[in-house]
Amino acid sequence: MLEDWSLLKVENFKEDSVREFIIMPLLKKLGFVLKDSTKQKENTKPTLEAQLSLRGRAKLQVGSNKQLETDFMPDYMLFVDSKIHCIFDAKSPSESITKESKNYQQVLLYATHFKSPYFALCNGFELRLFAIARQEVLLEIALKDELDSILSKSNGEKIFQADVTNLREIQSESIDFIIDPPYGAKIPYLDLSTMWNVWFDLPVDRDLKERECIKKGSLEKSSDEYQELMTKSLKEMIECLNIIVILPLSSNIKTQSFFKSL
Repeated sequence: MLEDWSLLKVENFKEDSVREFIIMPLLKKLGFVLKDSTKQKENTKPTLEAQLSLRGRAKLQVGSNKQLETDFMPDYMLFVDSKIHCIFDAKSPSESITKESKNYQQVLLYATHFKSPYFALCNGFELRLFAIARQEVLLEIALKDELDSILSKSNGEKIFQADVTNLREIQSESIDFIIDPPYGAKIPYLDLSTMWNVWFDLPVDRDLKERECIKKGSLEKSSDEYQELMTKSLKEMIECLNIIVILPLSSNIKTQSFFKSL
């Protein structure tokens, strides 16, 4: 990672320097490896891969009757479990990466062509992450002031999807507070989130629904199935919690007998 941030103001610190001294070290720190250099193993963390400079070709409409074909090559394509997740492009420190800039439009084209749900730009001074679905900034980091603090957190903030009956990604006794366990028979989350999951290209298959900790739903799960999954989930949560256990249990269910099953 760049140690002397004053180099960003040096005239010959260009786009290639941002790639070499900022983006690539950042991706390595986050756990990305070059695509095809490792193989995904079962029961391990998600595979994070980066592919450099993959060429693409797109047709651009010029006026009402003319189309132009153009070649392009994004700096990085980021994959999670072999599925494209983000286009990441470097720009010179002197260039703008705001939504109003031509660089934004350029990388939006890349992401649209490769069907990537997210795209990011970095000019050395800042990093901005956007979502294709909303085309608005999701994350904005002033690298000099915030990056070292973010990367230095050994057990800091982390967002991921996991099976609560098998929380292998979380260290034992590392969590201070857990809130909002499943809602029993009140809210069938997966059934209600179908539209949003399709929008974000997130699969919701039968296997996922079978692991959903709920009564009823589209699979008409029984109280016994709910109790079994809740028992496994609570054991995992207690394993992750610190010695001082804080686990508020709020369950909006309709019957007292169902609540007793907890």
